[in-house]
Amino acid sequence: MIKIVVVGASGKMGRTICRGILDEKDMELVGAVSLQEVGRDIGELVGFGLTGVEIVDSLDKLINMTPQVLIDFSHHSAVDKSVAWAVERGVHVIVGTTGLSQDQLRRYQELSLSSQSNIFIAPNMAIGAVLMMKLSQLASRYFEDCEIIELHHDQKADSPSGTALHTAELLQGIREKEGRTAQHEVEKVTCSRGGLYHNVHIHSIRLPGLVAHQEVIFGTKGQTLIIRHDSTDRGCYLPGLFRAVRSIQNRRGFTYGLDKLLDIGEGRFRPRRGKERQMKDWGRLITAMVTPFDQNLEVDWKTTRKLVRWLIEKGSDGVVVAGTTGESPTLSKEEKLELFQVVKEEAGDKLVVIAGTGSNSTRDSIALSKEAEKTGVDGIMLVTPYYNKPPQQGLYQHFKAVAEETSLPIILYNVPSRTARNIDADTVIRLAEVPNIVAIKEASSDFNQIGRIVKETPEDFLVYSGNDIDTLPILALGGVGVVSVASPLVGKEIKEMIQAFADNDLLKARDIHFRLMSIFNNLFLTTNPIPVKAAMKMAGLDVGPPRPPLVEATEKEKEVLRQTLAELALV
Repeated sequence: MIKIVVVGASGKMGRTICRGILDEKDMELVGAVSLQEVGRDIGELVGFGLTGVEIVDSLDKLINMTPQVLIDFSHHSAVDKSVAWAVERGVHVIVGTTGLSQDQLRRYQELSLSSQSNIFIAPNMAIGAVLMMKLSQLASRYFEDCEIIELHHDQKADSPSGTALHTAELLQGIREKEGRTAQHEVEKVTCSRGGLYHNVHIHSIRLPGLVAHQEVIFGTKGQTLIIRHDSTDRGCYLPGLFRAVRSIQNRRGFTYGLDKLLDIGEGRFRPRRGKERQMKDWGRLITAMVTPFDQNLEVDWKTTRKLVRWLIEKGSDGVVVAGTTGESPTLSKEEKLELFQVVKEEAGDKLVVIAGTGSNSTRDSIALSKEAEKTGVDGIMLVTPYYNKPPQQGLYQHFKAVAEETSLPIILYNVPSRTARNIDADTVIRLAEVPNIVAIKEASSDFNQIGRIVKETPEDFLVYSGNDIDTLPILALGGVGVVSVASPLVGKEIKEMIQAFADNDLLKARDIHFRLMSIFNNLFLTTNPIPVKAAMKMAGLDVGPPRPPLVEATEKEKEVLRQTLAELALV
């Protein structure tokens, strides 16, 4: 049984919630708080019968009680007290109140991170209303303009409604499309065109007899579309609310929006805000390219060109140059820029070329990214700043600052095992709104985090596996492919696995994954790229040794690699 206390229990919505809880077999109403009807049995008040739970006027009067969940649908001015009371006791919180400020939301998020309480907030618990917003997002791609009309009962405290404001935020890009002309009009009556929020007109209506209603009207040449949702009874909020009640104990931290609990792809068909992303198709198999060195440990330019042709033959769609596998820490700026240019010249249009320009200095990352753009590369990859371990806001500002200084599409690279700093899902979701941050290479192996990123970023934001062994699981979560270390050896097989998954031939994809597991694992039996360089030499392409402080593979390591390649008939 889930033990619940309700704040605002005697209000219209509170009564509906309390009656709904009493009717559920897996929930128990253990507390009711309200400034009205104090001392009255809540069951009697809602027509259920006596329950032994009397309404009290303060949470502090709930003595010797250990609820698991607190529900507050009262007023935004009272929510702070409810959250503070719950967090102090490790009680999870569900808030369905509108009108909460951004400052309140930030504070609640911080509280959830520093306590045992999970906090869920949704300004609208009606599942139909969430679907209305999602369908409106989808429709906004295909229409020139839209306006919102929201209608509520005459006792509603805020105007426009939180749902209308959130809808406008989601639709703001529709009025920012390139070529959109401003409307020149004169209001003869003040506010006759409604309020303007995020460039979307919102019209609010308040009348007795209404409950909660909203329509989004779209228009383009020769046609209109109206998407409308009507709440005719407060009971419409219970299915969404109870979904939150049943899931909140397993939903760590802070969650905003009922859409996070619905299997509707959430952000996956969200349109781009503002300008559309402009980029080449990067494909599904990108190789993390090694940097060939000669025996004097200088860049071997002849072998570099040969390697590019080798990777094209092995099925690569693109390459990352001067990344971790490319030994970027031991490459000079001049070597990196020449590598970018040489690889692009050799690849032509046969490979997408992505330049590794990230570092732990924002200034240096910007400078190298600007220089890389001049070499003709197709995109840049930015690794998480390492060693100085910036906080999440620092990571956000770092990546955003680089993005603002280049027109190239950017792939983020999250590899906490190397950098000692993870890019949290919330930070990635924020960064996905930056127009030219288009993808992430995820090497955290945190599938909960990766799932959230796939689920809550726009559908044109690409998620690549950063570990060969994680490719199939990430495809299952909605990722698009892999930035691979193993592809110089088994690129065609990896591509076949990805295609089998795309074709819904899951058994074939799994069989290929199982067959390649040994090479995926053994290419990391010591520090990358030591094993892959040794294995490539065995397979017929000598790319030279690694640069110090890395060393060549030991004889024992080479024997493991030789056996692995032999099992796959690669030697």
